[in-house]
Amino acid sequence: MKLAVFTAIVTASSFSLAPCALSGTYQTEINATYSEFDSDYYTGDNYSINLQGTQYFSPVDTANLPLAEAAFLRKASSFSLLLSNSDYKYEGDNQDSYLRGVSVRYFVPNSIFFVGAEITENKYTYQYRYGNETAPIKGSTDWESSWSATLGVAPIEGLQVWSDFYEDTDVSESWNMNAKYVKPLGGERAFGVEVRYNDFREADSNSLIVSADYYFTHRFSVGAGVGQMWSDEYDDHTSYDIHMRHFFTENTSIELSYSDSDYSDGWQLGGTVRF
Repeated sequence: MKLAVFTAIVTASSFSLAPCALSGTYQTEINATYSEFDSDYYTGDNYSINLQGTQYFSPVDTANLPLAEAAFLRKASSFSLLLSNSDYKYEGDNQDSYLRGVSVRYFVPNSIFFVGAEITENKYTYQYRYGNETAPIKGSTDWESSWSATLGVAPIEGLQVWSDFYEDTDVSESWNMNAKYVKPLGGERAFGVEVRYNDFREADSNSLIVSADYYFTHRFSVGAGVGQMWSDEYDDHTSYDIHMRHFFTENTSIELSYSDSDYSDGWQLGGTVRF
């Protein structure tokens, strides 16, 4: 699977890189993704399906910007709905997880500040066996909700820095710092980098993820990332990913990514429609 997905990403990179003048707006975005992964902890076909719809408070102007980063660079406030389903298997046992959520991100006018909030609900169904019993045990949980909040700043053009806060998690026990920067390089070329750091003090572990993207044109980009987790209680964990995104038109795109870590590997295919 590793070779096949890597080949698909390289093949996708052969799309036309010729510059093209783009100028338009959109206010609604619908994104769907399908992913599969192999894990040391699970067996069989493990997959996840995600569907997200986003409505921006004002039309997002894409003129002279990488299409993938237009909302980010325009600091566009938005409202989103999310649905997700994941299926995990382990030696005949099966578990499905369901998630539904709503989120909002708001950039305070005439300031460097932005805020966000998210409320999600999770539910699980399961099927497993004890010993040699022939009849499986089935069940499900109730929907359980949780919330998170975001506080951030955008001090200069193309840069956002923020922290996320979670229900029932004290900052003294766990905190995080995230940053993303997109820099035009002239013509249609641009470069983007994102850094995420987490300090799980209660678990005596921390993690760092760095991801970078190069935009050959406003429509096409290729990127890669690396992540590292350090822990006093568990083995250190390293992960890698490679990804690409191509806009066939100003309003439709396809994404493909492959990830590999010490304990699992997987791929993801996604598509976006804007209007």
